[in-house]
Amino acid sequence: MLREHVRNKTKLGEEAHSYMKAGALVPDDLMIRLLNDAKQSIDYDKGLLLDGFPRTVTQAKALEHTTPVDMVINLDVPIETIVERISDR
Repeated sequence: MLREHVRNKTKLGEEAHSYMKAGALVPDDLMIRLLNDAKQSIDYDKGLLLDGFPRTVTQAKALEHTTPVDMVINLDVPIETIVERISDR
């Protein structure tokens, strides 16, 4: 949803892009506004997969109050693998 807003040059996308360009995480309040905007077009019957969201407790609480959550998957990846993948970018 972040990339779509940036690609479409929406107001939310432009605000998020300024953080992304600086290599910073998009703040919780902006991520929650993006989620609230996106939830209007979500077909929950087909399911929903969020990758990289929520990243904070605040985001998780907002998600819990706005979107039905049936399952959470947490991947435990060795730090060496993460460093290798980041270094290859």
